[in-house]
Amino acid sequence: MSEHGIPAAAKELAKGGQLVEAVKVTREQTRLSLKDAKDAVDAFIRDPNGASRFSRRREDLTRSDIPPLAISALEAGRLVDAIKHTRIARGLGLKAAKETVEHFLEQHRDIDARFRAASLTEFRRVARKLATILVLIGMLAFGYVYWLAA
Repeated sequence: MSEHGIPAAAKELAKGGQLVEAVKVTREQTRLSLKDAKDAVDAFIRDPNGASRFSRRREDLTRSDIPPLAISALEAGRLVDAIKHTRIARGLGLKAAKETVEHFLEQHRDIDARFRAASLTEFRRVARKLATILVLIGMLAFGYVYWLAA
């Protein structure tokens, strides 16, 4: 596996411009979802050396830490995805993977800060969508009642 969490074969395919095949190989060899495999290949394309994504070098992360895809998920505010990537990469159960990710966040305050900022942004985005849906439902209900009264 490369530092992006994609297999070496997928890395070579991506370098050759065969992105769909790179995503297929990544999915087959890592058991990631289509979205996660595509995200991993895209991250490799953006930064083949994998150095610019994190504030510390990847070599500084020990084997007891979580995989790079889990770190990427945390930085995007996706805790559940980070736990899933940790389960797959480390072969842990759900509780152990959750505790591993939480411990990692306690030990790496810079990543924890980015996780909290990203999750707050994601929460606000979802809240705005929910508010819009509720307003639309309210308008439909009001229109229906007005239509019944007419």
